[in-house]
Amino acid sequence: MPTTLITTPTFARHSARPWQILDEAGAGPLRPCADAALPTAELLTHAAQADALIVGMDPITAELLDAAPRLKVIAKHGVGVDTIDVAAAHARGIPVVCAPGSNSRAVAEYTFGLLLSATRSLTASHTAVAAGGWPKLFGPELHGKTLGIVGFGRIGRLLAGYALAFGMRVLAHDPYVSGDDVRAQGAEPAALDDLLARADAVSLHTPPDPSGTPLLDRARLAAMRPGAILVNAARGGLIDQSALAALLRSGHLGAAALDAFSTEPL
Repeated sequence: MPTTLITTPTFARHSARPWQILDEAGAGPLRPCADAALPTAELLTHAAQADALIVGMDPITAELLDAAPRLKVIAKHGVGVDTIDVAAAHARGIPVVCAPGSNSRAVAEYTFGLLLSATRSLTASHTAVAAGGWPKLFGPELHGKTLGIVGFGRIGRLLAGYALAFGMRVLAHDPYVSGDDVRAQGAEPAALDDLLARADAVSLHTPPDPSGTPLLDRARLAAMRPGAILVNAARGGLIDQSALAALLRSGHLGAAALDAFSTEPL
């Protein structure tokens, strides 16, 4: 019987249906998901017995593929495959598949929640009150402000819709999307540096550079509008985190709301 190695901690967390689908297909799990990703050595050991992988953020390297002679397919539990050596998989005749659109709305809603929290100081206010304080923290309205969206795929477009419903102006940067397509979604196409200079808030929805170079390095972060807010629910490697911290401490940037970090867990 074929076996499926499941490494993502969130697989079937809120529904038994994924397990039923695997059982019905005769591809029962070799290892049910746990609370954390597998250590590399343990991952290599289990992969040797797997016919299929369902992975989260685990690094799927050429070394792991060499240790998995039975492997026939790799499925990403999500969309981005940047943690998978796709070229190495293809060289071994192993297809790599993902689930585009499966979590787009969830991510877009969460991102807008991060934007609201950062803009209106919701988390800071809650933390202070829980500690016994009673602050009166200022938070400007989003109406009339400009949101810059970097990466205008499924998530970016949904986020644009939420922002427009709040009365925001939307700038969008994506080298793979035409200006007409951007305008059809109610947004204005913009070059990245122009977007950073004009936006009151910037949200990232793009994969990182394979070289590891941050998209928003110190110079680009410093070029953002004074008091601007940065939201990142994509990948941690997109931002120079040390530069971001320095610009937050100096007061040049107003806030940052992050759901992804260069090293995880922190």
